[in-house]
Amino acid sequence: MGVPQRGNKKKKQNKKGRTYNVVRKQHGGKPKDHDQVHDNLKAENRTRIEQEKKQASDENLPGLGRFYCISCDAHFVDDKARQAHFKSKAHKRRLKAVLSDPHTHKDAEELGKH
Repeated sequence: MGVPQRGNKKKKQNKKGRTYNVVRKQHGGKPKDHDQVHDNLKAENRTRIEQEKKQASDENLPGLGRFYCISCDAHFVDDKARQAHFKSKAHKRRLKAVLSDPHTHKDAEELGKH
């Protein structure tokens, strides 16, 4: 006759609020900020990055690093997954945010004057 196990419920309750950091660790940490991606989307930087991704193959990245979304800073397993990502709402929101002008130090100073 065994004794019922106790403590599982407490463990589950404690994990409820920690999912954000767990997901970030699973997906490779913090994505690039909007101003960093905004610089990458400029024409000269964009072509350079696309050429580097086509030539280089990194075994540690999904799809050997060949299928990459510049605006979301994400790697994909194959082209089908990347095309599905391009149609997603998350990609469209991120692209809209990145294409707008990034905040600068000058903007912060102007807002601080009032």
